[in-house]
Amino acid sequence: LKISRGIKMAEQHTEAFNTMAEGSKQRFFKDLVKVFLLHQVFFNFDLNNNRYNVSDVIFLDKNKFVSKNVFFNSIRKVFGCSEYSIFELQDFCSGEFDIGDLKLIP
Repeated sequence: LKISRGIKMAEQHTEAFNTMAEGSKQRFFKDLVKVFLLHQVFFNFDLNNNRYNVSDVIFLDKNKFVSKNVFFNSIRKVFGCSEYSIFELQDFCSGEFDIGDLKLIP
C-alpha cells in the first residue's frame, strides 16, 4: 500500500526560485533530502517540471491487513514531510530564510 503526496511549486515560487543562484537551489534540495531521509519517506524530484513527490509504503501482513495505527502513522509521516517542505519553500522563496545563511556555531 503506497501513501503518496505530490507537490507542485506555485508559479510565484517557481519564478522566485529560478532567479536564485544554482548553488542555493542545490542546498535547498539537499536540506529537503536530509529531512526526508531522517523521516524514512521515499521522494522523487522532477526539477524540470517544478514538482516533487513524498511517499511511504506499507507492507501488508500475511492476512493482508493493516492496522489503523500503522495506516494513519504513515499518512501523518507523509503529510508532515510534505508540509515541512512547503513551509521551507515559502520561506526560501520569500527571502525570509536563506539556507546558505545556516552555519555551525563554533
